[in-house]
Amino acid sequence: MAVQPTSVVEFRTERTDEVVAIMAELAAAHAGWMNLQPDVDVDDVPDTGSPFGRLLTAAGPPVPLGSWVPGSWRRGGADPTSLGLQHPGGRRAVWRLRDAGIVVPETWRVLNDHPRRGLVLSLPDGTDPGSALDWMVRAAIELTEMDLPPVWRAAVYRRA
Repeated sequence: MAVQPTSVVEFRTERTDEVVAIMAELAAAHAGWMNLQPDVDVDDVPDTGSPFGRLLTAAGPPVPLGSWVPGSWRRGGADPTSLGLQHPGGRRAVWRLRDAGIVVPETWRVLNDHPRRGLVLSLPDGTDPGSALDWMVRAAIELTEMDLPPVWRAAVYRRA
Protein backbone atom coordinates (compact mmCIF):
# COMPACT_ATOMS: atom_id res chain seq x y z
CA MET A 1 0.00 0.00 0.00
CA ALA A 2 1.43 3.37 -1.05
CA VAL A 3 1.90 6.05 1.57
CA GLN A 4 -0.12 9.17 0.85
CA PRO A 5 1.10 12.66 1.72
CA THR A 6 -0.61 14.36 4.63
CA SER A 7 -0.63 17.59 2.61
CA VAL A 8 0.62 19.07 -0.64
CA VAL A 9 1.85 22.64 -0.74
CA GLU A 10 2.29 24.55 -3.99
CA PHE A 11 5.02 27.19 -3.88
CA ARG A 12 7.06 29.43 -6.11
CA THR A 13 10.84 29.04 -6.08
CA GLU A 14 11.28 32.71 -5.17
CA ARG A 15 8.71 32.45 -2.35
CA THR A 16 9.46 29.42 -0.17
CA ASP A 17 8.46 30.73 3.29
CA GLU A 18 5.55 28.32 3.82
CA VAL A 19 7.53 25.26 2.75
CA VAL A 20 10.57 26.25 4.83
CA ALA A 21 8.31 26.69 7.89
CA ILE A 22 6.95 23.16 7.40
CA MET A 23 10.50 21.83 6.99
CA ALA A 24 11.50 23.52 10.27
CA GLU A 25 8.46 21.97 11.98
CA LEU A 26 9.34 18.49 10.69
CA ALA A 27 12.99 18.95 11.70
CA ALA A 28 12.05 20.03 15.23
CA ALA A 29 9.74 17.02 15.63
CA HIS A 30 12.19 14.62 13.89
CA ALA A 31 9.11 13.13 12.26
CA GLY A 32 8.23 13.10 8.58
CA TRP A 33 9.74 14.02 5.26
CA MET A 34 9.04 15.98 2.11
CA ASN A 35 9.19 15.23 -1.62
CA LEU A 36 9.60 18.23 -3.93
CA GLN A 37 9.00 18.44 -7.66
CA PRO A 38 8.46 21.16 -10.24
CA ASP A 39 4.89 21.49 -11.47
CA VAL A 40 5.54 20.27 -15.02
CA ASP A 41 2.57 19.51 -17.25
CA VAL A 42 2.68 15.90 -18.47
CA ASP A 43 2.51 17.16 -22.08
CA ASP A 44 5.71 19.16 -21.52
CA VAL A 45 7.80 16.18 -20.36
CA PRO A 46 10.32 15.28 -23.07
CA ASP A 47 10.03 11.88 -24.69
CA THR A 48 12.76 9.69 -23.21
CA GLY A 49 12.32 6.78 -25.60
CA SER A 50 11.11 3.27 -24.95
CA PRO A 51 11.07 1.75 -21.45
CA PHE A 52 13.68 -0.79 -22.62
CA GLY A 53 15.92 1.99 -23.91
CA ARG A 54 15.67 3.80 -20.56
CA LEU A 55 16.96 0.66 -18.86
CA LEU A 56 20.16 0.97 -20.86
CA THR A 57 20.76 4.68 -20.32
CA ALA A 58 22.53 6.22 -17.38
CA ALA A 59 20.05 8.96 -16.57
CA GLY A 60 17.38 9.56 -13.99
CA PRO A 61 13.81 10.74 -14.56
CA PRO A 62 13.22 13.57 -17.08
CA VAL A 63 11.62 15.71 -14.34
CA PRO A 64 13.71 16.02 -11.16
CA LEU A 65 12.41 14.78 -7.83
CA GLY A 66 13.88 16.02 -4.58
CA SER A 67 13.48 14.60 -1.12
CA TRP A 68 14.30 16.11 2.24
CA VAL A 69 14.29 13.93 5.35
CA PRO A 70 15.18 15.44 8.71
CA GLY A 71 17.25 13.21 10.92
CA SER A 72 15.13 10.95 13.07
CA TRP A 73 15.72 10.97 16.79
CA ARG A 74 17.64 8.02 18.15
CA ARG A 75 19.22 7.20 21.43
CA GLY A 76 22.18 9.51 21.79
CA GLY A 77 21.01 12.14 19.29
CA ALA A 78 19.56 12.69 15.87
CA ASP A 79 20.65 11.06 12.64
CA PRO A 80 21.80 13.54 9.98
CA THR A 81 19.27 15.13 7.70
CA SER A 82 19.34 13.77 4.16
CA LEU A 83 18.72 15.57 0.90
CA GLY A 84 18.13 13.56 -2.27
CA LEU A 85 17.74 14.58 -5.88
CA GLN A 86 16.85 12.27 -8.75
CA HIS A 87 17.66 14.12 -11.95
CA PRO A 88 18.22 13.59 -15.68
CA GLY A 89 21.74 15.06 -15.56
CA GLY A 90 23.65 11.81 -15.84
CA ARG A 91 27.05 11.03 -14.38
CA ARG A 92 29.19 13.16 -12.08
CA ALA A 93 26.46 15.58 -11.10
CA VAL A 94 28.49 17.00 -8.22
CA TRP A 95 31.25 18.01 -10.67
CA ARG A 96 28.74 19.53 -13.08
CA LEU A 97 27.17 21.50 -10.26
CA ARG A 98 30.56 22.67 -8.98
CA ASP A 99 31.49 23.87 -12.47
CA ALA A 100 28.21 25.84 -12.54
CA GLY A 101 28.99 27.45 -9.17
CA ILE A 102 26.58 25.28 -7.16
CA VAL A 103 29.04 23.84 -4.66
CA VAL A 104 28.12 21.29 -2.01
CA PRO A 105 28.72 23.10 1.31
CA GLU A 106 31.77 21.89 3.26
CA THR A 107 29.69 20.54 6.16
CA TRP A 108 27.50 18.44 3.84
CA ARG A 109 28.64 14.99 2.81
CA VAL A 110 27.97 13.37 -0.58
CA LEU A 111 26.75 9.83 0.08
CA ASN A 112 25.81 8.96 -3.49
CA ASP A 113 26.21 10.52 -6.94
CA HIS A 114 24.66 7.96 -9.26
CA PRO A 115 23.19 8.69 -12.70
CA ARG A 116 19.92 6.85 -11.96
CA ARG A 117 19.56 6.94 -8.19
CA GLY A 118 20.66 10.56 -8.13
CA LEU A 119 22.42 12.59 -5.52
CA VAL A 120 22.13 11.78 -1.83
CA LEU A 121 23.65 14.19 0.65
CA SER A 122 24.00 14.03 4.42
CA LEU A 123 23.46 17.39 6.14
CA PRO A 124 24.49 18.08 9.73
CA ASP A 125 21.77 18.45 12.34
CA GLY A 126 20.63 22.05 12.48
CA THR A 127 21.22 22.81 8.79
CA ASP A 128 18.92 25.66 7.77
CA PRO A 129 15.99 24.14 5.83
CA GLY A 130 15.81 27.22 3.58
CA SER A 131 19.43 26.77 2.52
CA ALA A 132 18.84 23.08 1.80
CA LEU A 133 15.73 23.85 -0.27
CA ASP A 134 17.45 26.63 -2.20
CA TRP A 135 20.45 24.40 -2.99
CA MET A 136 18.21 21.52 -4.12
CA VAL A 137 16.12 23.75 -6.43
CA ARG A 138 19.22 25.35 -8.00
CA ALA A 139 20.80 21.90 -8.48
CA ALA A 140 17.63 20.52 -10.06
CA ILE A 141 17.44 23.44 -12.50
CA GLU A 142 21.11 23.04 -13.45
CA LEU A 143 20.88 19.26 -13.97
CA THR A 144 17.71 19.40 -16.10
CA GLU A 145 17.88 20.38 -19.75
CA MET A 146 14.24 21.36 -20.09
CA ASP A 147 13.12 24.66 -18.61
CA LEU A 148 11.55 24.12 -15.21
CA PRO A 149 8.64 26.28 -14.09
CA PRO A 150 8.93 28.51 -11.01
CA VAL A 151 5.98 26.68 -9.44
CA TRP A 152 6.81 23.53 -7.46
CA ARG A 153 4.90 21.16 -5.22
CA ALA A 154 5.97 19.86 -1.84
CA ALA A 155 4.33 16.60 -0.76
CA VAL A 156 4.52 16.56 3.03
CA TYR A 157 4.54 13.28 4.92
CA ARG A 158 4.09 13.59 8.69
CA ARG A 159 4.77 10.74 11.07
CA ALA A 160 2.87 10.56 14.29
